[in-house]
Parts: sequence; C-alpha cells; structure tokens
Amino acid sequence: MRTLYGLYLRWAGMGSVRASSNPLVRLAARGGLPAANDLATAEAQIAALAPSFDAGFYASWYGITADPVRDYLVQGWREGRDPRPDFSSAAYLAARPHLAKAGINPFLHALSTHRRRSGRTGGADTGAALPKPDTARAERLARRLVDGPFYLAGNPDLAAAGVDPVDHYMASGWREGREPSPRFDTLAYCLTRGITYATQNPLVHYVLHGGAARPEPAEALALRVATLAPYFDAAHYRRRLSAAQAEAWAGATDAELLRAYVEGGWRALVSPRPDFDPAGFVQARAGSRAVADDPFFRYVAETRLSGRAPFAEPERLNVPAVDEAWYRATYPDVGGREPYLHFAGLGWRELRDPGPGRSTLAALLRVCGLRPAAGARRGHRLAGGDRGRAGGAWGAAGAAGAAGGGAFRPRLLPSALRAARGGRRGARLLRHRLAQGPKPTARLQRLGLPGASPPRRGDGSRPLCPLPRHGAASRRRPHGSRL
Repeated sequence: MRTLYGLYLRWAGMGSVRASSNPLVRLAARGGLPAANDLATAEAQIAALAPSFDAGFYASWYGITADPVRDYLVQGWREGRDPRPDFSSAAYLAARPHLAKAGINPFLHALSTHRRRSGRTGGADTGAALPKPDTARAERLARRLVDGPFYLAGNPDLAAAGVDPVDHYMASGWREGREPSPRFDTLAYCLTRGITYATQNPLVHYVLHGGAARPEPAEALALRVATLAPYFDAAHYRRRLSAAQAEAWAGATDAELLRAYVEGGWRALVSPRPDFDPAGFVQARAGSRAVADDPFFRYVAETRLSGRAPFAEPERLNVPAVDEAWYRATYPDVGGREPYLHFAGLGWRELRDPGPGRSTLAALLRVCGLRPAAGARRGHRLAGGDRGRAGGAWGAAGAAGAAGGGAFRPRLLPSALRAARGGRRGARLLRHRLAQGPKPTARLQRLGLPGASPPRRGDGSRPLCPLPRHGAASRRRPHGSRL
C-alpha cells in the first residue's frame, strides 16, 4: 500500500499533471504535495514553509544565512538538515520511507498533514501552529544535537572513561555546564534566556523554544563586557601588563581596557583581578571541561548560573598556575599525579611552592596581614643533607624547621594562621607554632618574620585573618585567598 501511495505522490507532484488541461487529472492530483525540487512552484512552497521555519536555528547549526528556506526546500532536507530544532527530517523520513522515494519534502508534508488534520484549508500561515513536543520527545530530539566527538575532545575525563557522550550529557553533563556542541553556546544561551543549567537542561530548553544557538560576534562581545564589568579590576590588570602593553594602553579608560581584554587580551592569561589566576583556572580544568575560551568569563558566568556570587564563595581558594616541570623535579613524591591537582589538593597545605620564587607560606601569611621579609618571599632550600619528602624547596618554613633539627609539621599551619588575629601576641604565637624546638629565635630569623604587628588599615584597624576559629571548620580554606 505504501508503494502505491508513493507512486501516487510522485505522479501528483509532477508539474505536467498539475498543469494538465484535464480537470479530472487536476482533481485527482489535488491531494498530493508537489515535489520539493519542482522549482516551478518553489515560491508557493517557500511561502508555506516560512512561517514555521526557524532561520535562527538554521544559521546557528548550519551556517546558512542566505535564503535558508529555499536552501532547505531544494537540497537541505536531502542532506540531513532540519528546519527547526524540534523537527528531525531524518526521523520523519525514516518513519515514512515512501516520501523520500517520491521526493517529498518531509517538513512540507508534516505541515500539510497537520493542516488537514486540523480541518483547515489553504493559506500559507496554516502550518505555523505546529504543536510543540512534550518533554520526553524534546529530550529525544535534543540527543541528536549533541556532538559526540566534540564532547569527548572537550572532556578528557569522559574520553578516558569510555562513556557514551550523548548519554552522559543527557544524564548529568548538562548539570555540570559541559558544552554539547560547538554550535551551541551554553553560557551565552543561559545568560540571555534567563535560565540556569543547574535546574534545566539548556539543550532541551532550546529544542522547545528555538532561535539562535549562539549570539552574533557583536552581541557576544557586548554580553561578555556587561557580564565581566562588575568584577574586572582595571588597576590590577594594568599593573600586570608587560611594559610594552602598559605603554600602549596608558591613556585608555577602564572601559576601553575591559573591552580590549574581552576582544582578545585574555589570551595572554594576564590576571584581571588579584584573586583570580586565569592560568591556574585553565590548569585546574585541563582534565575535565577543558577551557577553550576566556577563563575569567567562564568562571564568572558559571558561578552566576549556579546561583552563587562570583568571588564570594566561602570555600573558594584561588590556586595559582603550577610550573609542572619544576614541581615534579622539586617534589619527586608527586609521581604520576598532575602537579596542579596535587598542589591544589594537598601540596599547598604542606607548604609546597607552585614554582620557583613563589612562596606558599608568604602568600598565606599575607592573608593574615603579616609581611614576611625578603627571605620568606624568595623561599629557601632545606639546610643539611636530609631534604625530606619535599626533595627540594619547601620555602622559608621548611628551612626554619630544618634549622632546629626537628620535622616541620604543616598541619599546625591553620591554627598558627588563626593565632595571627591577635596582633603582636598573635605574631609571636605564629612564630612559636612554626618553629618547634629549643631554639626558636635562630629559626625565626631564618624564617624572616619581622617583629612588627600586622600593618594597619587607613582607619587604624588591623586586618583579620579570615580563617575560622574552632573545630573542623579550621581546615577550611581562606575566603577568596590567593596562594
């Protein structure tokens, strides 16, 4: 029966049949749709398709902006392209193979069928009210939009685990903010549509609502500028620029500097504010959700979309980038673990340094408002023959521990930092905690801590170390601190 119906549709779609002078032939052919490649009736077909066609989707997904309806009508559907996110040409033809044999455009057939079933006749706008799919069908349609190779390339942890990319994204990947396709900008879509991927699958939302899957370049630039403006520290950024860059942007306003950063300055991975290290952020995500664009924008957007305030998380630790070769050579016990992950998880608590000339101890002391002397900022090598498990540079604290002949105990650091709340008395207690043994004075001189109390603010008050005071909370990391 389907074969006969296909032959009928092919016959009814012939231009000579529809133009026949025999009224009976024209009447018999009236129920058939014209073939999609019959250009003699292309304008009428375009008029029928246009109200239901999603040009924004077609441009985002296939890059075709010039006369997209005609492209789909003539050849797009034959090449597997879809007219809107909630309609799959391939699935429609798979369920009705006689349409492909007869050369019938699947979307045109769907509109005509919907019009007849609705009891309507004529008019180019009658197909505009195609019903939206229910949630289950929308999820099935969203699966076809996940680009498996792209998804695995951007998520090395999933590629190593051998998971199915489509299944993973539809099950949990969308909640983690993972990008499903290079054609779909999750962050921009959620920010402009006012949704969050913490509670709603952005790709399913897109199937149900359609439109552009990613903004135009000018719109994307404006969105990023507006998103980053409250968090961009122009003064800090100027100080971190190279001499040539600083001279080139000497007369630029803060707004111009932010725009230059968004337009491409971020590629240099210069820190845009004191408590954010873009290179460290990229390293942290290298094994999972690899960062291919501006890490500063990604952090701010992801934090906002997860319902939190950027740079205000109580447990946030701004871990800097790690010199991987130096870290492995200095700390052989790291083994096969990624240096950044080791430092971010355990290394900084053991006062290991992320790179040459970068003291973890000095950074943690600055959190409490203490100013270590030059020796502590530069860091020292362990004295004597036994360098311990650090295998090299532990910084000033390691040198202090070795000077007294005792083992340095980094687990004492949280309580020592809390003790620094108390000004001069706290500074003395800090020295005592860091320098266990019978001769603390000599070791403290090696440590390089000055005798003065923490520097005063402009109002005369002293800064407080933001570490908790008691209990298990003492292990929490400093609020917004930078190592």
